[in-house]
Amino acid sequence: MLATLLKPSRITAPSAPETLAGTLVHLEITIFPTEQVEEFQNKFLRNTALFVLATAAAWSAVDLVAAVFFVWASVTLPATIAGWIFTIFFALVAVGFGGLAAVCMNEAFLRCKEMRWVTTPEEVPTVSPRIPKAARRTAMEIHQHLPGARFTVMSFEKDPFLFVGHRGQRYCIAHWDETFEDR
Repeated sequence: MLATLLKPSRITAPSAPETLAGTLVHLEITIFPTEQVEEFQNKFLRNTALFVLATAAAWSAVDLVAAVFFVWASVTLPATIAGWIFTIFFALVAVGFGGLAAVCMNEAFLRCKEMRWVTTPEEVPTVSPRIPKAARRTAMEIHQHLPGARFTVMSFEKDPFLFVGHRGQRYCIAHWDETFEDR
C-alpha cells in the first residue's frame, strides 16, 4: 500500500518561534516530509496510469479475441448467399470490435496524459468541511498562533494532502484516504 510510504515526523531543526517551523515545533505538530509526499504522489500517478492502461489493454484483448472469432466464423461458413451475408456481417462486427479496441486505448492514453495533482486553496479559520475534523483542528490551531499562514489541499481524485505555508516555508501537515470531494 502506498500509504506506508508516509511516516509522520517532527521538525528537529531549531527554529524561531515566529516562523512556521517554530510554530509547528511549539504546537508539537507532526509533518510528512516533502520527499515522502513527492514519492507518494509520483508512485500514485504511476500506479493509476498503469491501472488505466492495463484495463484498456484487457478490453482491447477481449475485442481482439472477439474479432478473431468473428473472422473465423465467417471463413468457415458455407459459400452460399446466406453464408456471404453472415460473412459480411461478421466482418463488419470484427471491424467494429477493432475500432472499439482503438477507442479504448486512445481514451486510456488521453486520461493518463491529463492526470495530475490539483491544488486548492483553503480559508482558515473556516477551513472546508471536506477536510477531516482532526486536520481542521490542526489548521485552526496553527492559524491561531500564526495568522498569516496559508493552507492548500493537494489531491488527485482521492488521497488528499493538507499543506500549510508561511513566508517561504511549506509543510504537509495532514493526509487522509478518501476522495476530497466526498467529505
